[in-house]
Amino acid sequence: KLGEVLSVNDFGTIGSDAAANTVILQAAVTYVITNGLSLLLPAGKIKISSAILFSYGVQRGWKIFGASRGATTIEQQTDNTPIFSFPSDYSMNWAITDMTFSWLNQQPYTNTLAIGIYLNKTGGGGGMINCQIERCIFNNGFRAISNGAAGDSCWGNTYRDNVHNGSMSGSFLYQVPNGNATPNNKVDGLYADASSMHSTETVIVMSACDSCSFDHIEVNSNVNGCQVFYLEGYATIGSVKLEGGTYTHDKVVFNFANAHMHVGSLLAYGLTMVGTGATTQNIAIINLNNGSIVIGSVEFGTSGTPIVGGVALVSGAGSVRIINAPVGLIGTPNIWLTDNGDTASVNIVSVDEWQQPRVSADKGNADSTWTIGVDPTIVQYNTTLTAARTLTLSDSSTTSGNTNLFNGIIVRVIRKAATPGAFNLLVKNSAGTTVGTLAANGWIELTWQRGGSGWTILSQGTL
Repeated sequence: KLGEVLSVNDFGTIGSDAAANTVILQAAVTYVITNGLSLLLPAGKIKISSAILFSYGVQRGWKIFGASRGATTIEQQTDNTPIFSFPSDYSMNWAITDMTFSWLNQQPYTNTLAIGIYLNKTGGGGGMINCQIERCIFNNGFRAISNGAAGDSCWGNTYRDNVHNGSMSGSFLYQVPNGNATPNNKVDGLYADASSMHSTETVIVMSACDSCSFDHIEVNSNVNGCQVFYLEGYATIGSVKLEGGTYTHDKVVFNFANAHMHVGSLLAYGLTMVGTGATTQNIAIINLNNGSIVIGSVEFGTSGTPIVGGVALVSGAGSVRIINAPVGLIGTPNIWLTDNGDTASVNIVSVDEWQQPRVSADKGNADSTWTIGVDPTIVQYNTTLTAARTLTLSDSSTTSGNTNLFNGIIVRVIRKAATPGAFNLLVKNSAGTTVGTLAANGWIELTWQRGGSGWTILSQGTL
């Protein structure tokens, strides 16, 4: 009857013969998915020699589960072979929980069929709809969950509290539909050890996503510098933590193509960044391709090894808003807010709250340069000027166009010497153009706008 729980042992005795086990498990799975029942796989290891097929028409309402997380393992003895394969047009409203998917031999990334849960639809239409994969562990394979060349749609699925172990050579989740969409999917709780992932692989790939969400994602030991996300469409990322990893030149950590993203928290530390030039950006934490992103907070730290080359938080064309960016990011040598300089194609970059000291020491009777992330936004001159002096507001961190400036940043320059002197205090941009003048004691407030406007005066007064 619907909802009845069966055991694989009801269909035969699981032993050491992988071929015999495959027959037993296949019989159990076929019966359960045909009748909408639940199947328990008891604690222990079930060796199989070929893929278990989920090929009964429109499947719905069944569940396959292990004894507890980590207690039940299905081990594929045949290289380059899936464990669970779904060739049917539709499968919906099912659950796979508390199981470990593993291979006898560790599979290289060239064994592209070594997939734990393989959505291998052969007909037109269909896909995986409103399903749950929870508390599963993936070892020794290529990808954990992936669709095939036909590009199954994946609608409304939940992937919760899964582990992608360090013996996996490819993605945890790869969903690229062929002309279809992947709306309302949720990844909530993923620990991925990327130490064996090939550099061309990405932890999570999802194109044509609509209202998808990702939260509590942790990626460790990314020694080959793999991408963490490749997303297209509309999505929300709650929190992502990157711990340990090596990124070399021409690497992108998060790749958002034509995507509109909201990221709650991005924490990255213990990373090694190695570019190829002292002033050229080679590594992008986030790449935008005609999209937009709002980041709630970002914290970034390296392994302690000096950064060679450059690292940009955001690269590419799009709209960027950061609600909170610490001084540990902006102003750190060779780490920039963006690498696109002051270009019209990327004319929205803003930071709401920026943590830094607020008031400078007296700049004295000398020329000086203000640099974002290094100098406070209130600059004081309390000494008599004996000649015309210049405060230069830097427009970029390097001559290559990398910059930490963002829309709406405000710098206030205050002149309040007991005897100011008869000489002007000139405020200039990095090109040497005067953008403000204090002829006596007073203040001038300037803001910076992308897209060619640069530094402009907001207000000015006398003291």
